[in-house]
Amino acid sequence: ESRNLQPVPVVGFSKATATNPAGNPYALFAHSEEQQRWTEELRKSAKQVAAMAESLQLKAEGSTQRMKNVQAKQRELSMRLLEQIRNAELLQSIGHPKTPEEDDVAQRLGQLMDQLRRQQSALGELLASQSQEERPTPALQEPNEHDRRVLHQALKGQGEGLAHLRDIIELDLRDLGIMSASEERP
Repeated sequence: ESRNLQPVPVVGFSKATATNPAGNPYALFAHSEEQQRWTEELRKSAKQVAAMAESLQLKAEGSTQRMKNVQAKQRELSMRLLEQIRNAELLQSIGHPKTPEEDDVAQRLGQLMDQLRRQQSALGELLASQSQEERPTPALQEPNEHDRRVLHQALKGQGEGLAHLRDIIELDLRDLGIMSASEERP
């Protein structure tokens, strides 16, 4: 240090003296040239790194913009998909079948309803004829116990079948009511 006149170690001095044991004064100068060459190479490398960083920054900005465009397109497609789903649900709620399976189920439900109506009318006629025939006729025999059990089992089976069909129809009517109510809503 020049103010206090104290010796201060110089970077690379020990290497220069180790390679030049004779104490050649030009060895330090040669070492200084080598440092300048290395410094110049480091500057070139630093410029290359800076150029690469700038290039990457520009690419990142371009990628960010492309990502924003892709996200906007994704939002647009999502909205279109939701609109299509809403339209499909609207068509379904007003009675347009979406799939062939739904059409088949609707036909099957119509057949079950027709069958239920026929059985209810047949049961009504049977009950009406039974009430008219409450008076015993002399030409008919009184049914025996076996015949009564068979008739009772047949009527019981028909009653259970009708109850099952009635339950199915009630569920379908409930579902139709729900769909009708959702159709009335905007």
